[in-house]
Amino acid sequence: MYKIAIFPIVALLTSLYTTDSLASYASAQNTLSQEVKESSGDVERIEVVGRKPLRFFKNQLWQAEKAYIKQFNALVDSEFQIHCVKDAIRGTSRIKRRRCAPRYETNLKRKNAFTALDLFDVERTPQYVKDVAKKAEESREVTAKLLEKNPQLRETFLKMNAAREALDKRKKQKYAKN
Repeated sequence: MYKIAIFPIVALLTSLYTTDSLASYASAQNTLSQEVKESSGDVERIEVVGRKPLRFFKNQLWQAEKAYIKQFNALVDSEFQIHCVKDAIRGTSRIKRRRCAPRYETNLKRKNAFTALDLFDVERTPQYVKDVAKKAEESREVTAKLLEKNPQLRETFLKMNAAREALDKRKKQKYAKN
């Protein structure tokens, strides 16, 4: 909830629009300060109820993720580094989305691509699923150790999770009414 206090500034605005002289600007300021002092008890308040748009929370999450990934990548081996790419949602679509994945996942997709030609989907080959599960467990262990040792990374991680929770909360508010 936002609260805006409106003071009588008509004299100031009038002097600014009617003349450009500094003298009239100064006198308008003096008049304004006197009016504010005289009516210090009578301040008109207008409450404006509003919500931050969903895009605001998405941007906050994106910035927090970006900061976390940058710090995380500086601390880990290249195999566990996370890389983000903007690509089309489907084939030739112009709608882009950001995908972030650890390097080991991308390498395993390439490695299993020839097997996937028979199955038409790299991510569903049995070997790929086993390899990714093994590397993901290894990655979780590395991440947990880094979060314990590095307080800056832990703080960034917590900010990222707080931004994600704020976005989820706002989504629930927005879509619960519909």
